[in-house]
Amino acid sequence: MEIVHQSSPKATKSKIQLQYERLYKQVQKAEHEVEKVHTQLDADVEACAKIVLPVYSQLMRDRLRIVQHLADYLKSSVKDQKSRDALAELTYSLLSDITEGPVPFSTEEWEQINSIRELLKSTLKQSTEEMPDDEREIFEGMKSAFFSEMMGEMSREFKRNGMHVDFSKIDFSLPEEEIEEEIKKRISEAQPIESKGKKTRDTKGKQAEKAPTPKQIAAREMEDMKSKGLAEIYKRLVKVIHPDLERDPARQAVKEDWMKKLTVAYENNDLKAMLTIEAYWMNDLGDVADRVSEDKLKAYIQIFKDQLKDLKSEIENTYINPRYRMLMFFSQYGPVTTDRKFHSVLYTLRNIENDTHDTLYHLDSSETKRKKLIKAMIREQIEEMEDEMDFGGMFGF
Repeated sequence: MEIVHQSSPKATKSKIQLQYERLYKQVQKAEHEVEKVHTQLDADVEACAKIVLPVYSQLMRDRLRIVQHLADYLKSSVKDQKSRDALAELTYSLLSDITEGPVPFSTEEWEQINSIRELLKSTLKQSTEEMPDDEREIFEGMKSAFFSEMMGEMSREFKRNGMHVDFSKIDFSLPEEEIEEEIKKRISEAQPIESKGKKTRDTKGKQAEKAPTPKQIAAREMEDMKSKGLAEIYKRLVKVIHPDLERDPARQAVKEDWMKKLTVAYENNDLKAMLTIEAYWMNDLGDVADRVSEDKLKAYIQIFKDQLKDLKSEIENTYINPRYRMLMFFSQYGPVTTDRKFHSVLYTLRNIENDTHDTLYHLDSSETKRKKLIKAMIREQIEEMEDEMDFGGMFGF
């Protein structure tokens, strides 16, 4: 039965009315928290772009010079296959590190990067084709194990953050750079994980043919009531704020903005936003719980619960939002959201910068020093590759 009278300020509220008001405040608090988190992270991104990104970008451009030195040496000075393989692997690894970050490379720099990639692709393909069968089998096994383990860790991390990434049916026989590109593509297509028990509309089979249970019928009725309740509020507000019903040009412009907000709120089933609009125009929000039936309040309460769940999920998943990718990336070098001056990140980058400048000093000096350094880098890479081969052999890859 519809409640048509307004209760007095001192009237005792029912449990359902108190629950409604409590949830309304919780939604309001959660929305403020979401806004606070986004405001904080937006400021962090802006500061990071001004303070950290220029330092990191220059560092990566310096490291690109190192990669170019290695690529030039690979083209002209390496004779034996083992050294070519080692230098190609090292160069590829360095180039991947350079291009995975948020550096705004110029068109000319990307042309340089792609030219090096083509050189490495042809070199690595040739070396794989020329491998003895037993070595190729070990190599392919290690590559498959490496990517499988990496994708497993990534999948678990995304799942902890409420996201699902489909890493199935990736062909590990492809070149490494193509596998990495496919992984990046799958990540870009990540989807939120649906709530447990939620069924899709396309469900087929015996379960879809079963008669609905009383619980399912009640849930459907609740959904209908929620929809009807929102529709009633929408119709009531349209009569008040629709700009076509306003003759005053100034107020008409104001109502156009409010009408847009109302339409978005209605399309998103956002009861809280619709009630807030109603409060602004009718100055009657405090009595909403007193002037509707308990059945409708239950529907409104369910809407608030859904909104709370969505808002909490938004807060939890904020840090994997693409707009904050820069912060996620630089977090590997130190805290990025607790220290606005990024002292720890800059300290780490400066140490890498010092090592990079020392390497460039030798590569840019005499031909003798350059060859000596690159040969040392090749020997170190060969040792790492042989250690990996021994490790793979232990497990029968």
